[in-house]
Amino acid sequence: MSSESRINSMNRTAFPKQIRKRDGALAPFNSEKIERAIQGAAYEILQDKDRAARVARRVTSRVLEKLSERDRAKIPGTDNSVSKTIN
Repeated sequence: MSSESRINSMNRTAFPKQIRKRDGALAPFNSEKIERAIQGAAYEILQDKDRAARVARRVTSRVLEKLSERDRAKIPGTDNSVSKTIN
């Protein structure tokens, strides 16, 4: 199974329907937006689209794993989940 298929499958079953944005607003959960943001940041550092895409897939997968382990009653913020995964 490709990482995209795995993420989409996980996205349907294990994640909250909403996240809390930095400004406090609620938004629909979208793992593709998380991956695009990570890929953009990775590209700024690596200056290589292929490597940035690979890094983004790996980090996104880890973020999604962490989110799936969380208490589903709470609405997660994406910055916190990404930060905790990277650190």
